Order: sequence, then structure tokens, then C-alpha cells
Amino acid sequence: MLHRLKVLLLLAGLTAVPALAQSGPDAEGPTTLTLAGTVGKMDLPKGYVWIGEAKAKELIKKNGGSGENVIGLILPNTKDADFAVELKYEDTGYVEDKDAGKRDAKESLKSYQEGTEAQNEERKEKGMAALHVTGWEQEPSYDPKTHVVIWSLQGENDSKEQFVNYNTRVLTRKGVLSVNLMCDNKDLPAVKPKSEALVKKISFNQGERY
Repeated sequence: MLHRLKVLLLLAGLTAVPALAQSGPDAEGPTTLTLAGTVGKMDLPKGYVWIGEAKAKELIKKNGGSGENVIGLILPNTKDADFAVELKYEDTGYVEDKDAGKRDAKESLKSYQEGTEAQNEERKEKGMAALHVTGWEQEPSYDPKTHVVIWSLQGENDSKEQFVNYNTRVLTRKGVLSVNLMCDNKDLPAVKPKSEALVKKISFNQGERY
């Protein structure tokens, strides 16, 4: 059971998630999760909990985010979780390799910055602090062998507390599964390998593989 979770979630719109002990997680590892209906599965390891779609969207919306396309959150099963992994699935249709690799870093950054600043208007109405995208921690790159796009955005709040959004997008036959690691700057070197290990626990069903 999680007694307290404090984590920064850039672009998801979450700056602090309250205690989940009141309702509890939907599943604890080790277990097998069903992802986005018939798209795929994930072997959630021991030491993690799963917050399903309904609760995850509720948490995000309460903290100023839209919750759009969110299918769940993965959290370390500790008293003070220092990171979270958000999963999204977008039914975009088939994305060809030649298109996946054509991501303009400058334009993408501008889009994220404008989108986040626009979302700050809603956050302000709810009495929440603003978030700002300050630049790339890692510019977008595409691996045609694994059909994975990776990028990492740097952000901060009005108190100049910095945080990172490390995004892994896995192309499927019919859409894109996003695995989004969210943490403080100082924690990124330690938790990035954990996020990468979670991505490897994902498998796609027949007909859903790229």
C-alpha cells in the first residue's frame, strides 16, 4: 500500500498526487496487466503497483490535466515514491517508419511549450501552480529496429523546481503506446533504467504488433 506519493508529472498536468491509501491501487506486482483492451499485456514486476484507467484519469483531472488517452499509472510500491510511469494509448492508425523518424525537434518543442502554457490557464483557475517546458533533456530519436521513438523534456514550476518527462513511444500496428516516466531531475539517472525495464515487460497481441 502506498502511504504517500509525491511526484512531478509534466504535461500530464500533475504536480503532486495525494495519498492513495484511501482507495488503494488496482493491482500489485507480480501480475499481468491487460493494456488498452486487446492491444497487449504487461508483466508488472514485484515492487510496483498499478493504478487503472478510471482512477488514473480522475487523479490527473483533479490536478489540472486532461487525462486524454491515459490507460493507467505505474508507481513503485514504497512509502515515498520518487517517480511515476504514465501509460497512454492513441489509436492513430499505422505509422510508417519514414514518418516516425521525421520529427522536427524545434517545432515539437514549440508545440509542447505552447500547449503547456495554454493548460496553465486552466490550472490557474483551479488555484494550481503553473508548469513550464524549458527545453529538451534529450531530443527525439527513432529506432527503426525496435519501432520506438524516445525523447525527454525538461521543465520547471514557478518555484524553479526542475523535473523531467522521459517519453518512450512504441509503435503498434494500429496506434502508439506511450510509456512516460516522470521524475525530478536528480532522480533521472537512477530511475531511467527502471522505466526502460518496464518497457521490455510489454508484449503485443497477435495483429497488434508493428
